Amino acid sequence: MNAYDRFPFMRNVVTPLYLTGLLAIFALCACETADSANHPAAPAPAPHSIALVELFTSEGCSSCPPADALLAQLAQDKTLDGHVLTIAYHVDYWDNLGWKDRFDSPAFTDRQSNYSRAFGLDQVYTPQMIVNGQTQFVGSDRAMADKAIAAALREPPPADLDLSASFKQPGMIHVRWKATGVDAGETLQLVLIENDLHTAIQAGENAGRTLDHQSVARAIAAQPLAKDTTQGEADLTVPPDAKPANLQVVGFVQNDNTMAVVGAARVAHIEPAATP
Repeated sequence: MNAYDRFPFMRNVVTPLYLTGLLAIFALCACETADSANHPAAPAPAPHSIALVELFTSEGCSSCPPADALLAQLAQDKTLDGHVLTIAYHVDYWDNLGWKDRFDSPAFTDRQSNYSRAFGLDQVYTPQMIVNGQTQFVGSDRAMADKAIAAALREPPPADLDLSASFKQPGMIHVRWKATGVDAGETLQLVLIENDLHTAIQAGENAGRTLDHQSVARAIAAQPLAKDTTQGEADLTVPPDAKPANLQVVGFVQNDNTMAVVGAARVAHIEPAATP
């Protein structure tokens, strides 16, 4: 079902040149260490620049935990705080292979399918990481992630988005938004994410493992925009098992045709419901 999700690995390869190769690796490492001081540090992100990192994953996929870990590292990297926004969408097409992912949704699979068509791919796969709707790669590839994020942060996006969120009632979050620089043919996506989640997997490819998750999408709402649309409101339903203290809201403006993310923002702290 998923040709991209299986990669061959060489194990226990022994040759007469093993020691020579090992010494060469040590020499290369020494050279890289000596030269590291001569390499300039990565450029600082441009003011107000944003990289939206979306991961399509599943608890039923044995290739996904390294990608989940990479997304968590990006989410918790203080040097990127405020510039990199992360979302993990759990897809549902692994559910018939031994383990039902409790965070999955057909809506997340549909979103990945839309990306697949935009990228001209023949099929969907996990883990897949996408940066600003424009660059896709295997979700555990740290080098590709760093490269795509660095490219996204070179200049600020054309649209500016401001969000605020509060609990309307225990099971509902009310989001207010203001946007500038938006145009017709763009859609505001609002995603409720939850952090610090853990699942003990009982079956399937990850049986016996406890998986840790960050930035897990729990609800999503879309609002088409018209040219010069500047503000609006929307509600997000909170799943019954979600912990309110671990919830955040990520919003982003996306071009309907190119899938390019033209602006994004996050609410890190959701205000409690107002008391009567």
